[in-house]
Amino acid sequence: MALLFIRDDGAPFVAHVDLAAPERAFVPRLSAAALGELRDVWRRVSQRCWSGERAAITRADLCTELRTAHLPGDVRAWIEEVLVK
Repeated sequence: MALLFIRDDGAPFVAHVDLAAPERAFVPRLSAAALGELRDVWRRVSQRCWSGERAAITRADLCTELRTAHLPGDVRAWIEEVLVK
C-alpha cells in the first residue's frame, strides 16, 4: 500500500507499506525503469481492449507482451510466476 503525505513545503512524499509487516521498511522489488516498462506493457495490452480488438486481457496476453519488454530476466520471471499462480 502507498501512503501519500504532503510536506510542510508542499512537496509530496510517498511511503510504501507492506501490510503483512508494517513495522518494517518496504523496499520495492522493481526499479523505476522496470515500473515504467510494465506501464508500457499494460498500455499496449489494454489498448487492444479499448480499440475493440479484444474483449478482455488474458494472462497469456500479458505473458506474451512481457517477453518483448525490456526487463531484467529475474523481474520478467517473477512477474510471469505471479501471473501463472
